[in-house]
Amino acid sequence: TYYPGVNFGPDATILDTADPFYDSSNYPPFSGNAVFFTATYPYPYVDITFDTPVVYAGGWFTFGSTGYMDAYDSLDNLVDSDSIFANPTFYDFMFVTGIDIKKVRVHNGGNGWTGDNISYEPMSMPSAVPEPASLSLLGLGLLGLCKMKNRLQNNKKRGGEQRE
Repeated sequence: TYYPGVNFGPDATILDTADPFYDSSNYPPFSGNAVFFTATYPYPYVDITFDTPVVYAGGWFTFGSTGYMDAYDSLDNLVDSDSIFANPTFYDFMFVTGIDIKKVRVHNGGNGWTGDNISYEPMSMPSAVPEPASLSLLGLGLLGLCKMKNRLQNNKKRGGEQRE
């Protein structure tokens, strides 16, 4: 597994070794020797899905025509999109951001393309444990209510006289 928790759609191919078409002059790897691309003609797209939602996803790409990266949430709503101009001889960086990104679709106009060095940031789940400052404020509020209650009870015991 190249990226834990990340799945590439069925149209994706991952190359571990050099391929005559994907070499140093046509869609070269950005780093190392592993790249991914779609092997289905006319190269429609690759869906990258995440086991855990992310807030950011990006990577280095080369495209034969303008390339796109679209981010979708868990309800399959489009939340962000990025694009780069075509140049099959060098890589350019694309990224998307949003809350609850579950799928990223990489595509272009049907020409060849290659992706490398995918990066992503998992969405942090909110903690159910209150933070210490909130607990302190709650405690002070309760202490103030108790003090007020005691003061009212003491006033009733004294016959309702007012203190100044």
